[in-house]
This record gives sequence, structure tokens and C-alpha cells, in this order.
Amino acid sequence: MNAKRLLLILISCVWIASCVHNLRDSNEYMAVGNAEKEYFPSEGKALLIVERTQEVNLSGYDMVVWKITDRLKPQLIGYLAASMKAAYELDPGEHTLLLQMALTNNAMKLTVEAGKTYFTKIGTKGYGIYFFPVKKGQVNDVSRKNISNPGDNLVAWGRDRERIENSLQSRIDKGLGKWSEMSDEDMVLRNMDLADGR
Repeated sequence: MNAKRLLLILISCVWIASCVHNLRDSNEYMAVGNAEKEYFPSEGKALLIVERTQEVNLSGYDMVVWKITDRLKPQLIGYLAASMKAAYELDPGEHTLLLQMALTNNAMKLTVEAGKTYFTKIGTKGYGIYFFPVKKGQVNDVSRKNISNPGDNLVAWGRDRERIENSLQSRIDKGLGKWSEMSDEDMVLRNMDLADGR
């Protein structure tokens, strides 16, 4: 077998393995209970659906998403491997989210109304990892199905007060610091308002 053919086979194997790895709907912390169930907000609530995209270069890292509206009482939304989705109910009003992955800490602001569902993706742009909210007028390809739900271990991890008071608070500071330094244009891209609900 010549070197070119061997190289082509190796590249193909790596590509196939990365695709299989990325097409996940579960990890050790979250799993899909019913892939066909469609998620809608409960009465008086709004629903947020977060989908992580499938960048191969980040496939080895899980991403944690928090609601940090009350920074002293952060709420865990999801611990997402590539291609996973989480759903989280919100009270109507203004909220702030934090994306945590390795050294990355980025924030997103949203204002929601009851009875509506809001959709955002998490992915890369340049060297950064960001929220990409699906804005009014954009095509929404994030479905309401195939949602992964947290297991008991993840719920307990998300309520660990000592860790929240120590490491998570510094991450919140970093994420909010980056938010305040964004240009007006970037803030618009990382912000969802009432009209973005569906």
C-alpha cells in the first residue's frame, strides 16, 4: 500500500470517528429520555433551548451553561457534549447566561415573555466560543426534540455551594467583564429580546 493511500485511509478514519463522537445526545451527566418528546413552556413560563454545535476541534470538551441572573444563586442549565441540547424554563423578564468551557467564560443577556420559546446555539467564531441566539427573522433549525436532561449527579454538582462560591463566582466575574467590554454590535448579536420568542 502506498503512502498516499494509507494517509487517505487514516484521514477518513479520523473524520468518521469525529463524526460519530460528535453525534451524541448524552454524556455521563445528561441523557435523552424520550427523543420524540417536544418541549414547550409551562403556563406562565418561557422556555430556553440551548444547542451545542459540532465543531470537531472542540469535541473533547464539554461545555457548562448556567443561568446567572442572581449571581449568588446560579442555576445549572446543562453540561453539553457536542450536538447535545438542553431545555430550561425561565420566569418572564430579564436573564443572564454564562457559558463555561476550559478557560472560556462568556455571557449572553435575554429578555423573555411567558408562553414563548427562545433558541440559542453555542459554537465558535474565530478563536472564541460564544452563544449564537436565533434572532427574529432568522431561520430556526434548533428543534424542540432530542433534549438531554440532567441526571441526579449533575443536579447535585450544580448545587455544590462551596464550588459555586469559589470557582464559579470568578468565572461569572470574567464572563460579565467580557460582556461589558463588547462593542454595541457584538452585544446585539449576544442578546435576545421578547421579539425573538417563537
